[in-house]
Amino acid sequence: MSTFLSGKSTAPKFSPEQCSRYFFSAITDSNDETTGRWRCTLCQRTYTQQEGRGYTNLLAHLKASHSNYATLMREAPAAAQSTNTRLWVSDRVKGRFGWISWIVEEGLPLTFCEKPSTRRFTNLPIISHVTLRDNILRLTEVVEKKISKEIPDRFGIIFDGWTHNSEHYLAVFASYEKDGVLVQPLLSLAPIIHEPDDDHSAKTHYTAIKSVLAMFKKTITQCVFLVGDNCSVNKTLAKLMSVPLIGCASHRLNLAVKAYTQQHEDELAKIQQLMIKLRTLNQASKLLFRTELRPILRQDTRWSSTFAMLQRFFELREHLDHEDDTILEILPTLGGSANIVGNPNFENAVTKVQRGRTLTRPEKLVVAALRSNNGADVASDEDAGFAERALKRARLADENDTYVLLGAVTPTSNIAERLFSVARALIGLDRFSLHPIMIEATLFLKCNRSYWDVSTVHETLE
Repeated sequence: MSTFLSGKSTAPKFSPEQCSRYFFSAITDSNDETTGRWRCTLCQRTYTQQEGRGYTNLLAHLKASHSNYATLMREAPAAAQSTNTRLWVSDRVKGRFGWISWIVEEGLPLTFCEKPSTRRFTNLPIISHVTLRDNILRLTEVVEKKISKEIPDRFGIIFDGWTHNSEHYLAVFASYEKDGVLVQPLLSLAPIIHEPDDDHSAKTHYTAIKSVLAMFKKTITQCVFLVGDNCSVNKTLAKLMSVPLIGCASHRLNLAVKAYTQQHEDELAKIQQLMIKLRTLNQASKLLFRTELRPILRQDTRWSSTFAMLQRFFELREHLDHEDDTILEILPTLGGSANIVGNPNFENAVTKVQRGRTLTRPEKLVVAALRSNNGADVASDEDAGFAERALKRARLADENDTYVLLGAVTPTSNIAERLFSVARALIGLDRFSLHPIMIEATLFLKCNRSYWDVSTVHETLE
């Protein structure tokens, strides 16, 4: 009865090549060339089997001496599978892994696999872009589960926004330490506006981050710090989440430079206007015959662009047409900090702990979430008298406190800016119809490349 109810077996079947390459290792000579001899990893016996002539001898040995070889392959531990999987995964899986790696790592369109020239010059198996899209999305789900298991109970979040083609995306990275090494996987790069009533307020960002963490089975309360730009929305978001905000040092430097150069804003505005004028068709054509240098514009979010613009102005100055009235009108005649730190106590505390310095009481309060629980001995020692417990507390207070996640408190959110540069290159000039889901899935796999390999693709498809 149970036989009929058990259903059809889903155990994977392995080809002779997969079985042979999994249980046999090729014997090579002193020049690392194959000799046609193979050694069984189970019993160390050797057999002859020439390359390109099948695996009859090797498979016959497995069937005669190791009849349970198929069971051993199916029940191989994860570590062994990850070591040998490239030798015995199916050709179908190897092909899919090749296509996914090619498309994701190079930022190619999905239809690249269907181009006649691509199929002509590659030995990867033929695949449609629909199948490839499905495989990428399924692989993304598997990688999400891996990251979900790896993220600790306490972690930080690095986030930033990016607007492209009237769509606003929110990039969310987790920041934590694993075995003493900083790990910052990408969790999401998705639009935050889904309903007509949605806006770009702190509450909308709060809801978006909460939903992202829910996908990885985490909650807002497990986040102990934020890293983002020094803007009012992010400061309000940090208050909603009841965590300290580490203002991005790059953004802070940009604001400081703008404040420092404020007294020269009139001259800078004139140079900016001049650079815009020099980019017009007529003025650009004049410069083309005088110099290879091109005008540089100042960007509000890049402090270095102000310096680059001024430097280029002095380089172009001798090549300008001083008889052109339109140029002379805007040609400038050059003559001879605000408190932007969002949570100074938290930043000072992190810096002091890293340098081994003593914290003040306010600083200890703001980094309490990062402190290891080393006072449990005092609380649980109920048998000791009052004086003994007091002395023990005083002794522990004199000892250095231990804090976690200090290496994960990054001073900038530049990792998000680099992601936006990759996203901009991925979309390009002619791929505006690319769905946000595929943008996120492709960049998710690209940023989290260390979390998947051919064995992960095998797990996804088989």
